[in-house]
Amino acid sequence: MERGSEALSHLCQGAEPGVAEGGFWQHVEAGLQEQVQRLRTDLTLSRQESRELQERLMVSEATVLAQSEQLKEYRELLYSLHICTAKACFANIACAAPCRKYGTLIQAQARELSHLRQRMREGCGICHALAQHLDDTTKAFEELLRGNDVDYYMGQSFREQLAGSQALASRVRAKISGRESLWQPTALPQ
Repeated sequence: MERGSEALSHLCQGAEPGVAEGGFWQHVEAGLQEQVQRLRTDLTLSRQESRELQERLMVSEATVLAQSEQLKEYRELLYSLHICTAKACFANIACAAPCRKYGTLIQAQARELSHLRQRMREGCGICHALAQHLDDTTKAFEELLRGNDVDYYMGQSFREQLAGSQALASRVRAKISGRESLWQPTALPQ
């Protein structure tokens, strides 16, 4: 508007009164039309910019809403995770006592099995000694049968070997069964 008033004062200073008036209004009208055109262009640009800003605002609002929903989901997931962790921890604590109980039982059974294996090895050793002793007894018995005249001392030796066999058999039975035998071999009649 200031440009229009400057142009108006410039035209009025050097122009004739009748001519200046007609040219003046034409010039004012042209200036006003030019200014209207610029204002329309500015208005169009402002409207377009306003639409773009509104679109950006809508996109931003949608993004904020989506992120808000996602944040809500994350919070729910974290809460669920916390609950699951607490349940798992509680379940582990609840399972720990029976597991320890079973672990103790397994260890006790392993010790017992080891002990039984040791007894089996001892039993095998005793059985081997018994077999050897019985072989010796059989040989001695065969010698007695070969000779017709059985000496007293030889008979006594034979009785001792039989008593030893009985004692050894008793030990084998006690070792393999896992308890000491109450049965004591009695002396054979002479």
